[in-house]
Amino acid sequence: MPEPATIDTTLDTRQRIIEAAVQVLLKVGYARATTRRVAAVAEVNEVTIFRHFGNKVTLMATAIDEYSGNPLLERLINEDFTGDLRLDLNLLGIYLVEKISKGHDIMRFMMCEGHQVPELHEKLAQSGAHRRELFQAYFAHQIENGTIRGDLDTALLATAFTGMIFSYGMNPKTKDDTHEVIENKIGQLVDLFLNGGVQSR
Repeated sequence: MPEPATIDTTLDTRQRIIEAAVQVLLKVGYARATTRRVAAVAEVNEVTIFRHFGNKVTLMATAIDEYSGNPLLERLINEDFTGDLRLDLNLLGIYLVEKISKGHDIMRFMMCEGHQVPELHEKLAQSGAHRRELFQAYFAHQIENGTIRGDLDTALLATAFTGMIFSYGMNPKTKDDTHEVIENKIGQLVDLFLNGGVQSR
């Protein structure tokens, strides 16, 4: 069976390994996606994979996580956000949708097959829990500032917002949307989230 396409060797070693893991995972599935096969595609020694990721489960979970938008999410919330709720949610929505739409195939793998591998499912569940915690902390901060009503549950807010964003991002047609189209649609979703689509008077 032929291997996936080769990886751009100008990428740094860690990123080459991650992209190789995604290619192999999508081609042969989790059970046959060995670290040796990934190393061959990434053009690195297998020991290098263990040095960066420890084991196959962590490597695959990291590779999937990369395409879910999680790695930069914490930085966005803690460093890049303005404090303006609407602007922040637009920034976050655009970032996540563009990331998810580019990794549509691996995200679908995660949703359809990830739960069938207990150790991988556990890693992904931990990642999802961390993402929810970040959103909840942000919404809690906005409640403290009086921007959001204090009687609203932060977990529910996080679930509602991310549900809209991921639903749009996972739509197969979204990968063909330009940045301008995504920006417009995210603006509509944020408006729906904040105002319920009610016409201002």
